[in-house]
Amino acid sequence: MTDDEIERKAKAEYEASAESGLQLPWAEIPETRRAMWREIVQGNAGAAED
Repeated sequence: MTDDEIERKAKAEYEASAESGLQLPWAEIPETRRAMWREIVQGNAGAAED
């Protein structure tokens, strides 16, 4: 998965989550939160490959 794909999937998962209704838009959340969502996407992708 490329960095762009990871970023797009992380943004989509964040926006689909209940958390996004309580928080700022993707572009405005702190980088640490975006990094957490990217890690979730990468973890999910790795689990799917197992």
